[in-house]
Amino acid sequence: MKANTYSEVALVKTARRLEQELKQRSSDTARVEWLREQVHARTLGRSSVFTYEGINARFLSTSRKLPTLKLTANGTTGFEAAYLADLMRAVIAYDISHRRYSAATLASATAAAPSLARQLPLVNEELLCSISQAHLAKEKRDSAALMVYEDCDKLKNYEGCYLNKVLYDVSEKASFKILKISNFTKKYKGARSTEQVEYWEASCVQLDGTGKIFKECLVSGTQAVLDKAYVGYGLEDSKGTEYASLDDMIQAHLDL
Repeated sequence: MKANTYSEVALVKTARRLEQELKQRSSDTARVEWLREQVHARTLGRSSVFTYEGINARFLSTSRKLPTLKLTANGTTGFEAAYLADLMRAVIAYDISHRRYSAATLASATAAAPSLARQLPLVNEELLCSISQAHLAKEKRDSAALMVYEDCDKLKNYEGCYLNKVLYDVSEKASFKILKISNFTKKYKGARSTEQVEYWEASCVQLDGTGKIFKECLVSGTQAVLDKAYVGYGLEDSKGTEYASLDDMIQAHLDL
């Protein structure tokens, strides 16, 4: 039996606080994790009070007898953080309109029933042969290794230097905002062998004259950037290619 601990999660109760919390998280992964926790803190941790049958239909799933909040948007794979942020804005507005944040209402809220988790049988290692014991020990080591998250120093360095900076491309006569640092590999087939090249680039989106992202670059009704709207500026690759200096382009924008 797995206990439901979402009732212990502190609720964000204003749109202003929501935006502050989102800005404090530097990655979409962190934002998604936190936003999901906020939704579960209501629908699981305090389900006796926090129901959302009357919320905008965009955020509801009707696959069950009673409508429930959708944690992913249909057809917007890759923009989960933007969708969940919109969902939480609607949730907070709905909660406020139903006066759910009063001390008395929150005190009366109760959690959903505990969720069941399958309990795997324990292995008695004394009954295993030496081969099975070695195999089990290897599985434990492999599992432990997978749980270790290693920060990428190069990514952290690039994000610290360039993330959210604005550059000016003289050849395009346009300004671009750096929204993420991308790392990927490409394979090139030669006559005798295949070469694999690793790339690092600053993924940017073009800004209009007021310094805002063009609406055509965004998913309709959200602040999520379309994949096709990103423009990549090379930082480095494993072949040692020399790219135009991002620092010079950032300075060019500051000199405008």
